[in-house]
Amino acid sequence: MVVTRDISIFGGFLTGKPQAGVMIEEAEAPAVIAGETANAASTAASSKSAVEMAEELSAQTGRTSVRYNTPTKTGHIDLKDVRNPAGHFDKASGGRITAPTVQERLFHRGPNGRINVGRQTTRPATRQDIRTARKLIERQ
Repeated sequence: MVVTRDISIFGGFLTGKPQAGVMIEEAEAPAVIAGETANAASTAASSKSAVEMAEELSAQTGRTSVRYNTPTKTGHIDLKDVRNPAGHFDKASGGRITAPTVQERLFHRGPNGRINVGRQTTRPATRQDIRTARKLIERQ
């Protein structure tokens, strides 16, 4: 791969911004960008899906659900759905959302200070949600 200064300068004229990291002169071997290498390493380390992470956390801790509260919402993360293995019915899609799931309710504060809890929303849990559940369990 050969990238010359002319391409870098030309790219700068097109975008109006300096082209950082493009000024490689006469590279004989294929260039490896550090950012791509870091992304590949992090992907390999976290190649487990959210379902696999939830099953592993549930097996390690013996818990199937983790509750949480924030100033604006309350909810729980279901690692395994023991009561309803088929999953939660989702009206919007007409399908089922299988475990792991996140169920949340927003707090609504009225002008007089009264607090009401809104409708429950259910969505599939992401890997970040499972990491949050692990941290919540460690705090308890």
